[in-house]
Amino acid sequence: MLDSGRYRYGAEKLYMAVHYAVIGQRDARARLEGAYSQLHVLRPEHMPPEAWRTVGEVTTRIRGGDGKIQSNTRKMRNSTASKLLSQLWDAYRIAERAYEIDIGSRAV
Repeated sequence: MLDSGRYRYGAEKLYMAVHYAVIGQRDARARLEGAYSQLHVLRPEHMPPEAWRTVGEVTTRIRGGDGKIQSNTRKMRNSTASKLLSQLWDAYRIAERAYEIDIGSRAV
């Protein structure tokens, strides 16, 4: 049986978040809202600690103090949303690299 690696789920969810951010045709704030739909299900065990810290920082900023995603993203500058999307790209690269190493170390 093929072992999918412990970081597969996290890497896939981050990929989907980044993919949405890239192909979305609205401004960065709206794309960040869409990316959040993939992020809110993630847990620390889904990715390496460094990636988890980054995702945690981004989701905290998206949720803000009141937890209202749309109102918080609409209040932020588009440039701030772009920076947060860039941080998600960084987290994805970390998680994907860890996933590849994980499955490579399990190969027979």
